[in-house]
Amino acid sequence: EVQLLWRLASDIGHALERLEREERSSALFAQAGDGIAVFREDRVILDANRAFCAMHGYTRDELVGMPIGALMGDADYIERMSVGATLARGEVFRGERAAKRRDGTTFQVETSVKALGSGARLAVVRDVSERNRLRATMEQNERLLALGRLARGVAHEINNPLSYVVLSFDEIERALRRNDGGAVETALARARDGADRIRRIVRDLGAFGRGDEEAIEAVDLRSMLTSAINLTEGVLKARARIVTDFRAEHAAKANAHRLGQVAVNLLVNAADAIGEGAADRNEVRVTTRDDG
Repeated sequence: EVQLLWRLASDIGHALERLEREERSSALFAQAGDGIAVFREDRVILDANRAFCAMHGYTRDELVGMPIGALMGDADYIERMSVGATLARGEVFRGERAAKRRDGTTFQVETSVKALGSGARLAVVRDVSERNRLRATMEQNERLLALGRLARGVAHEINNPLSYVVLSFDEIERALRRNDGGAVETALARARDGADRIRRIVRDLGAFGRGDEEAIEAVDLRSMLTSAINLTEGVLKARARIVTDFRAEHAAKANAHRLGQVAVNLLVNAADAIGEGAADRNEVRVTTRDDG
């Protein structure tokens, strides 16, 4: 009887410990600052905590039984990112995606998804809209600082072809007085070259100062790097020769705007590392090649 009582007490103790753990887990689930949802393998929501409900603008009762894809800005995100394959390997899937509120508006979230032993999925979701907004503001400020550093060199680069254009028009005026058609043609060609140079600089400067921060697309590296070199030539040419060796035949999958900013920053940093007046001894080489 004593042994039976001991075993009974032990069983009760284990049951109480398990109950206490479950209560702690339940409290953590309910009170967590991040959104947490549990859904079946077929993506139907089984449960959601308070933060997840508030994030999307639904009550818990409304969310239970709803397909989790209805809360995504990109309905094909799960298939496109091969979430199921990641979970099947026993790994945690992590990614950033667009989420949808009840009113149809979207916002950016970071998501971590893990497969549970029961076969269900546990998703932890964090709203990163404000963080992304601050990051975009910081990147814009950095870009404006870079533009400030480039301004002197760009002004010099524009002034030279502009003077070239003005002189060419003076030459055209004199040639017209002499009725010298050949000289007019030559001067017009020089003026056109100068104007084209100014147009390219202004275009590259405008592209650097604005752009789509999110679009991922095929980027022509030769074109992107040529624009970066055009922008920084005024800063670099007094310090080093710029040598290009473009071997890449394939486009890069990237954001053209951000990649261009990286290239400009690297070239400006190279200029900062080299003293003025030694352009004949120094060289900045820009090379691209296909992987493998």
